[in-house]
Amino acid sequence: MAYKRHGEQFDRGNDVNTYTAGAAITDHYCVYQSAENTVQHAQYGTQLAVGIALDSYDSGDTFVEIIKRGRIKFIANGAISVGDPLTVGTTAGRMRKAYQGETVYGVALKAASTAGDECLGEFNFPGASFTGEVVVLATSQTIDGSVTLPGGAGDYAVTLYVEETAGNAITGGLNVGTTATGQEIAAALTVAGSGKYKYTPEDMATGWITLTAGDSVYFSDETSWNSASVDMEFHFKLMHI
Repeated sequence: MAYKRHGEQFDRGNDVNTYTAGAAITDHYCVYQSAENTVQHAQYGTQLAVGIALDSYDSGDTFVEIIKRGRIKFIANGAISVGDPLTVGTTAGRMRKAYQGETVYGVALKAASTAGDECLGEFNFPGASFTGEVVVLATSQTIDGSVTLPGGAGDYAVTLYVEETAGNAITGGLNVGTTATGQEIAAALTVAGSGKYKYTPEDMATGWITLTAGDSVYFSDETSWNSASVDMEFHFKLMHI
């Protein structure tokens, strides 16, 4: 059933999960699964958010509605601009702009000027069992580095979006692997100066990889970075647990 409220839009039948409150929960704060079928306010760190609370709830309430997908209100951790990618904030339950290497849960549709402002975002949370897709950013990369998978163990399909912003090609191409300078995921992907690319699992050396929470995925040049500067979006889609 479609649900619309002050700009919010989601399917209450398909986009809402119910839990028990492990502690008091505030309306439109984001939550993580703290125990079996139990949620609490999420905070920046290792906690994977599973959605945003539809209402306020007392500790122990057993019908806590959590929205996992759709156009949803949230509470800002600080200043946010329209179009900013969003992740869990340093204040429990609030959200902030995502930066390099952080899990992206959605995008801001309304700006916030200060902490505590009510905003609107478009979200697609992975869910408590981590069935779905998360995005991890690596921006302005000029040397070898890595990103960290925030979700659970399983087989993942990897899609990579790449944009070179300095006008310089990566000599020999870009490698992606599960080891430093490795090519387990992709070998010598073309990255021309000012080029934009989408590399799907079919473009990779392997269509899927086995990972668990905290594992690193590495990126490196085949020959030289050649003063290139690269923005990357790693899309991890869980295929099998």
